Amino acid sequence: MEVNVPGQGLLKLETIVLDLNGTLAVHGKVVEGAPERIAKLKEKGYKIILFSGDTRGNAQKLADGLGIEFIRAGTDDEKLREIEKLNPETCVAIGNGLIDLKKIQKAKLAIVTLVNEEGKYLLIRRNPEKYPEMANRLDIPGGRWIKDQEVIPKTLERELGKETGLTVISEPDNKPEFIAKQKFPHSRIKKLSIVRLTYRAQVTGPVQLSDEHSEYMWVTPQEMKEMSDLDPLVKDLLDQGLIK
Repeated sequence: MEVNVPGQGLLKLETIVLDLNGTLAVHGKVVEGAPERIAKLKEKGYKIILFSGDTRGNAQKLADGLGIEFIRAGTDDEKLREIEKLNPETCVAIGNGLIDLKKIQKAKLAIVTLVNEEGKYLLIRRNPEKYPEMANRLDIPGGRWIKDQEVIPKTLERELGKETGLTVISEPDNKPEFIAKQKFPHSRIKKLSIVRLTYRAQVTGPVQLSDEHSEYMWVTPQEMKEMSDLDPLVKDLLDQGLIK
């Protein structure tokens, strides 16, 4: 197939090499719409190959279900060797992490997906000028529940969108999961307490911080354990094994 790519001219492309987690699937499940798109690409004559280290043990089954070839390749060097066995001049390589760097550099056309690596959580740092009482700590996104106006899932969607620009995924088999309720004293009003409800959710879109925050990062639970500036409430969830 010949494709006119802006800035590259007319390219003759025959093979599409896909990564699994973060590109074709999330948490081991093929993302919605991917089977239909792959079917259309196959109809156009493209050969589609899945590269994966298969850490979950289901890559071959997923590939068979999509009608594509599976090649076991888990490291950046393994992926590079496998793409060199093909004709890199006619390959499109799609990946989302550093482990895909050598592969996409070798292919004629590279497509990088900017998504969270599997198993990581989003932490944000409050702007110390707006939240001096937060002591510049890293916390999870959140905000106020307007009880009389909305149900909790809507609050989750609203606050996450306002603070990070991300969209919460809410599907029948992939809904936000409630994991904890925490109660703590109000920082300024001694007679009041605050109840904090924490949910685990999957999201889409690029992070776009509001002016309430100065920094964000995606981290694993293990990386959280090594942080000295983690909010105490998040650390409590971590110590209880609720963030895993």
